Amino acid sequence: DNPETIVPPSWHKLQNAQNENWRSAGDLLEEANHIRIIGYSLPVTDNYLKYFLKWGAAHQKNLKSIDVICLDDNNRTVEKRYRDFIHNKLNFFNKTTGEYLKAVAKGIEDAHEHLFSK
Repeated sequence: DNPETIVPPSWHKLQNAQNENWRSAGDLLEEANHIRIIGYSLPVTDNYLKYFLKWGAAHQKNLKSIDVICLDDNNRTVEKRYRDFIHNKLNFFNKTTGEYLKAVAKGIEDAHEHLFSK
């Protein structure tokens, strides 16, 4: 209910005090047309979030795109981790969070055109 709520990462997300926040996040994920993940490298140790995102994407009827904005290495390690489980609708942008936020500060439409043009 509060858009300013930050749900901290936790291995036991469904067993801790943040349970309701994770359920709400799942509900929102199911209804989303676009998902944008900013600055999250999807570490191999965070299996829960990986399955949470995969579950959400699989249950979305209106999902058009999943955009990931994250700085990657020359081997495209982060992009490969995302593509291992999101096989369609994924757009990966090798940009820093700072680049994204600076562009958004100038206007979301311009940011989208500048950063996400292929």
